[in-house]
Amino acid sequence: MPPAVPQAKGGLTHYPAPPAEGAPPADPETVERILSDWFERPVVLLGSGRAGLSLYLRALGLGRYRDRIAVPPYLSACVTDVLNRHAFPVHGTGGEATLLYHQYGLPQVFRPEGPVLEDICHRFFETAATGARDWIGEAAVFSLPKFLGIAGMGGGLVVKNDRLARQIRTYRDEAEAELPGMRDWMRTVVSATYRDPSASPLAPLLEPAYALLTRYPRPDGADLAGFPEGPSGLAGIGERRSRVAGRLLSALPDGAMPGPVRAALEGGIPFAFPFFGSGDTDWLRDRDTALAEAGIHAGVYNVDVRMDMGRPDYRPCILVPCHQDVDEAGLDAIVGILGRQG
Repeated sequence: MPPAVPQAKGGLTHYPAPPAEGAPPADPETVERILSDWFERPVVLLGSGRAGLSLYLRALGLGRYRDRIAVPPYLSACVTDVLNRHAFPVHGTGGEATLLYHQYGLPQVFRPEGPVLEDICHRFFETAATGARDWIGEAAVFSLPKFLGIAGMGGGLVVKNDRLARQIRTYRDEAEAELPGMRDWMRTVVSATYRDPSASPLAPLLEPAYALLTRYPRPDGADLAGFPEGPSGLAGIGERRSRVAGRLLSALPDGAMPGPVRAALEGGIPFAFPFFGSGDTDWLRDRDTALAEAGIHAGVYNVDVRMDMGRPDYRPCILVPCHQDVDEAGLDAIVGILGRQG
């Protein structure tokens, strides 16, 4: 019988915990300025990353029945739903524009031609100290609750110049007014279900709430409650996440992942940590079940080990939480289960 594995206190998902109930709202203009400093580019703060997708594609002038947008084969339904309203998604290459998706935080090596919208929803940090990087596209879409413990939804666009920022802000500010109480309803649904839909009776309402995020693109101060105070607060979160990812990388066997992925993770700060193990899907599912029994919600996913949308090589892996709320007990449980032989 294998030794007992420590339990993760309170259960772990891929998302950090929201702030305590009653946390004061954040000022959207202040948050936008902090993010502009963080990314070292103009930022347009929005109510969600999905709103950013929609408004940038509108700025490009793409037509739903006229233009194509290149996307990877594995992409969440909520993203493809937004894209479908502006262009026809095609896999890999061949679009009039490209959504360059840095899958789960692994940096893409693909460099497409034409307009590029970088999807950095899983790659908020370039290093622990900054979000600035060598930008590939003229805009990049980000999502805040995937990395920061805020009360609701929030996201936006990092853009190449002030002209484009003004254009996107005009779209945002001219959007229709929300129905009374709608934002509070959306926040209630999202906060109850976003981090673990399976545990919430409100789960059937999550998709309708998501759909409204593109209709009402303005950011909301109550949703942003819990946002760190200044770039130093963001850097502190980056440092904690870096330590967690580094501990996992150093503790797991050398063969736990392909060499290019390991190289990308050395010093990187992913959204979730990929463990490939033997590559056998049944073996991975067995480990995923063991993780769930220890209170760790992971899952078996397909990840492009080449990190190249132009010629991907998808392989199954377990994605384990590696955010700032993963404590020593959680790390011990993850390492104990994934390092188990047989």
